[in-house]
Amino acid sequence: MTKRKMMAMQTDELYCGGFVHTLSGLISIDKYYDEHPEYFSGRKDWQPCLTNPEVFQIVLASVRERLEQYPNAKLISISQNDYPTQCTCENCLKVDAEEGSRAGAMLRFVNAIAEAIAEDYPDVVIDTLAYQNTRALPLITRPRENVQIRLCAIECCYMHSIDDPNCKRNRSFMEDLKAWSEVSEHLAIWEYTTNFDSYCSLHPNLEVLNDNMETYAQYGVDSIFCEANAKGVSGEFGVLKAYLLSKLQWDPYMTEEEYQYHINDFLECYYGPGWQVMRDLLDDLTSNALEQGGHVVAVGDRQFYPYYGFEPEDLEKIKADWAEARELALDDAQRLHLDRSYVSVLMAEASYYFYHMFDDPSNKQKFYDMIEYVKGIAIPLGIPHSYDSEMTAW
Repeated sequence: MTKRKMMAMQTDELYCGGFVHTLSGLISIDKYYDEHPEYFSGRKDWQPCLTNPEVFQIVLASVRERLEQYPNAKLISISQNDYPTQCTCENCLKVDAEEGSRAGAMLRFVNAIAEAIAEDYPDVVIDTLAYQNTRALPLITRPRENVQIRLCAIECCYMHSIDDPNCKRNRSFMEDLKAWSEVSEHLAIWEYTTNFDSYCSLHPNLEVLNDNMETYAQYGVDSIFCEANAKGVSGEFGVLKAYLLSKLQWDPYMTEEEYQYHINDFLECYYGPGWQVMRDLLDDLTSNALEQGGHVVAVGDRQFYPYYGFEPEDLEKIKADWAEARELALDDAQRLHLDRSYVSVLMAEASYYFYHMFDDPSNKQKFYDMIEYVKGIAIPLGIPHSYDSEMTAW
């Protein structure tokens, strides 16, 4: 699949690093801050000072301790915490200025630990993030041969292919992908394949998954972690997308015909004889989103109740067709699958009311009523809400 050696997948034996955002576990704020605020640039911040030699020794000791616990480990994570903060001490700011990227201090730190453990653990690779403020390649420092860069696409648009030069959200990411691929012995991708603000809302990224996977393969990516619905059961088409992503990781160069075959094959098996209703909905979703223009993102940009042009008459037809598909289902499993995905149709109706509140004041109450109605259906089906409970983003 790639020009590089495939990295080990996460298992209890082969991967021992806490997976991601691990600095908080390698040097505890609760343990060290009161006596050593300088470890965190004098603030109870979420990123440690990466130019402090004592911080280095603490993290190195933690890394060695974990590797001793997992003697078969091949991969361990040393990665920034999930907050857009950074140490602002003089030394860290100086390094980042020299490197032209906030990845400068991070990569120098990770490289130093990778060098320190290389002799004792020659088969271990350290995984670190190129994420948000550390996404851009530093001007000077390059990852060691035992360091894996995990490039994160959280800012990207999933209405357009990742290599679409006309998509302003993706252009800068492609520049970073090209840059890291040229200097990294090991390169991984953190991909985002759902709407993290509203797991049950329709998310029209189906037509770019195959293009994106091929692009990553062309740039020699070792492995891809596709983050989707982290809460379990999906109310959208998450199961279909998981299936397609699995197929694509085996064969990122599959043809468009093969890709469309896999979509239809899954839909028919999963939903039963009425599967064409699902296919029509997915096609209409994509065409509506393209017609509206703009971008489709994984988080932010008012994604809580995305509106993709489904008018009341469209929704009524979809509901009628859905009822017919349910009648055609061959067993309870197919009916359950249809019921879970139906939640996304109801979310599309809620979105219509949300985006037309000013056209008709009564739509505001209809919106709130629909959200409560969706909850009443989704919870018994085992579908969780999104992580942002304040927005009630079902």
